[in-house]
Amino acid sequence: ALAAERITDDEAVMLNAITERLRSGLNSPAEWLSADYEFHAAIVRASKNKLILQTFNGISEHVRYVQRVCHMQRDMRVPDYNLRLHEKIAEAIINGDPERTRKLMFEHFSYVLPFVAAINTDKSRLGEMF
Repeated sequence: ALAAERITDDEAVMLNAITERLRSGLNSPAEWLSADYEFHAAIVRASKNKLILQTFNGISEHVRYVQRVCHMQRDMRVPDYNLRLHEKIAEAIINGDPERTRKLMFEHFSYVLPFVAAINTDKSRLGEMF
């Protein structure tokens, strides 16, 4: 929501470019994961909140790890849905709509929670990293 309130024009251009990278990397794990991390990092930077930025930077390797593990859950993932959700989040931020952004981010986190629950109950889901 803070990003929607504070994003600059340059940051909006960057967020659009990252969203395009997500779209083009939909079927490439390495490309998707790189763009997905940058997507979240761009939102954090656009928030202009130092505490959020420091926290994100402090847990960045954990974020990358969780993204990789969640990406491996092929039986649960719906890539097109995930892409559309990222596109909607970017659009809400760029349009300066904090309430829609907040709603969509909750939807995004709700999408990921079943992955985390499945991984916690079945450690074989950790598998090999690609």
